[in-house]
Amino acid sequence: MNSIEKEIFEMYINEKIGEMGNKYCGYCKKNSELAGPISFFHVGSNFENDQHKIVFVGKNSWYDKDGFQEDKYSEGCFADTRKVGRDSIIGYGINSPYWRYIRYITEKLYGNINDGVERIAVTNIVKCNTTGEKDDYTDKTPKDIIKNCIDSRIFEKEIEIMKPKHIIFLTGTSSSSYDYDDEIKNYNFNCSQAIDEENKKIDDGKIVWWTRKLCDEDNLKYSILRTSHPQGKHKDIFIKSITDWVKYKKSPSSML
Repeated sequence: MNSIEKEIFEMYINEKIGEMGNKYCGYCKKNSELAGPISFFHVGSNFENDQHKIVFVGKNSWYDKDGFQEDKYSEGCFADTRKVGRDSIIGYGINSPYWRYIRYITEKLYGNINDGVERIAVTNIVKCNTTGEKDDYTDKTPKDIIKNCIDSRIFEKEIEIMKPKHIIFLTGTSSSSYDYDDEIKNYNFNCSQAIDEENKKIDDGKIVWWTRKLCDEDNLKYSILRTSHPQGKHKDIFIKSITDWVKYKKSPSSML
């Protein structure tokens, strides 16, 4: 366990994540279909020293109740999903567009996945879901549980510990149950200034994209990209757009 992972796990325990003693988790645990909470998925061993320091962010996990119990962390009331995350990035775990495209982007930036996996991080905004069935990736989580988890600030505290340079939200415009954009635009991670770029569409409108910069006393702290979920996107365009943004901070209109 590297120092960032250790600090985040200590935060989970101090915040009583997954326990009735945490008022947010206590509220959500009243739902009998709840699966979670889960940890972040991955923080590479070289993430802290990487030039890009990218964290990929999804909405909520697909974890079911059996998976949660199987991976439950011995010292807390949450699942340790680091092995699942690492395996999925490398290509030995979950075979979904979300994980494949994280792998493709990482390979493009770093040349190979074995080196790249040690330089990136992956987490989710929401730590629980109510999918209720294994291998069912449909987002059925009720709005009140999503909002409650966001209000707990656990995701924000993860980011404040990781201190990434680039945050890539693979969340799209909305889900069947919740529109995450307003929440994402409210994240400031203790920065005093936000500079936003207007929404753009590329790949014949299939990829919706906006960026923001978070600054503190005129010092850039975070570059944020909110783009589409990879499902059904043109592979080459999607990967090039994101990797060019990471390397050059170009808007999508200047990439094509």
